[in-house]
Amino acid sequence: MSTDNTDNTLNTIPHKRHHNLEPFTDSSRTRRLRFWLNVIFLIGAVVGLACYYLWSHHWATIILIGASVFKFIELALRILKI
Repeated sequence: MSTDNTDNTLNTIPHKRHHNLEPFTDSSRTRRLRFWLNVIFLIGAVVGLACYYLWSHHWATIILIGASVFKFIELALRILKI
């Protein structure tokens, strides 16, 4: 094997480090709204699962879909960083 400096030149190429571990900045209003949307989603999910196993599959599906709407709204706020 040759011992030229081709391997070292690959490590010195400047590039912008961009990753998802950068701090997420959101306003306290958005954070509070996202928190309550998650609380509503979790309560809806627990009620929906309890309804699914104890009573009616039909109503459980409606409750779970309704709870998912709140999660999708929270997800949109998080992704769009509003």
